[in-house]
Amino acid sequence: MKCNNCNEEMKMNYELKIHGASLLAYISLKKEKEEKQIKAAICPKCGKIEFYTE
Repeated sequence: MKCNNCNEEMKMNYELKIHGASLLAYISLKKEKEEKQIKAAICPKCGKIEFYTE
């Protein structure tokens, strides 16, 4: 995946972690019975973050 800001190759498969939440908390996207884990891609050059699901 390329960054939309600077066209640098983004680093993939970062997980979103919430601090200060209850034990084993996580964030997901859910539609009806389908649930997907949110992942993040980070640009090493400009720092842009993009969220995606697999």
